[in-house]
Amino acid sequence: MALLSVTVKKQHGAEAMLLMTALFWGWTFPVMKEALLLMPVFSLLAVRFAVSTLLILPFSGIPNKYAWRKGSGIGVLLFGVYALQTWGLVYTSSAHSAFITGLYLVWVAVWSERAWQSWLSVAIALIGLWVLVKPGQLAINIGDVLTVGCSIFAAWHLIMLAKLPQEASSSQIAAVQMIVVTVFAALLALSLGENNWQWNWQLVFAILLLSVGATFFAFWVQTHFQRRTTAMRAGLILAMETVFALIFAILFYGEQATSNVFIGCALILTAMIFAIIYVPGPSHLQSPP
Repeated sequence: MALLSVTVKKQHGAEAMLLMTALFWGWTFPVMKEALLLMPVFSLLAVRFAVSTLLILPFSGIPNKYAWRKGSGIGVLLFGVYALQTWGLVYTSSAHSAFITGLYLVWVAVWSERAWQSWLSVAIALIGLWVLVKPGQLAINIGDVLTVGCSIFAAWHLIMLAKLPQEASSSQIAAVQMIVVTVFAALLALSLGENNWQWNWQLVFAILLLSVGATFFAFWVQTHFQRRTTAMRAGLILAMETVFALIFAILFYGEQATSNVFIGCALILTAMIFAIIYVPGPSHLQSPP
């Protein structure tokens, strides 16, 4: 009985850490949108992942050839995820960005298990997306389009992670991905002449939250704590990221939310939860760092 009590406590502790991860992830959406007023897209990505790389290397060690061979291509996909998401945030709201990004769970569900439950989750998600982007308007928000692309890359990224052999070092693979994103983002920042940075404490805080809280801390939690709970419970907890993003955006960053936003977000969240519960597959693996 005492052993069971200890096990339950460990599970609850692990789930509390996962909930904190979801909170950090949700918080990053409005914070990143504010940071983009001070630093261009690829410069912000380069600095964020450079700091994350420096934090993870003491734990992962220098990646070996195997990690580079397995992780480089996945790192390119991860760059696609964050490049499209961050670029999209320039044009769309942080709430839109969070919920549209969350569609990756639905895309993974369809890819993993082409059952009727998968297609139902897609149908619900697409209805939610249609409501969220304000139907009836002639103009389509380019930020929403870029973020849909981000969700597709995120699904592709998770599917490729699922194919990695069990003996692959998760920390070394993560380090390679972070290095690849840093290099690609830095090269694009230099080629585009992104030198109009406005350093202040707000930007420093944003970079620390993005690199330490949302990337390094999240990876550490998923690596050490996610195994102490079930895949379904972990997926449901991490899906709260979208809800936290909406709360932070409205309460602390002054974003306006219409009925369309609430209805669309609710439908997308429903589709995400449906995919997590009824369609087992790679969507229950670690999310992008």
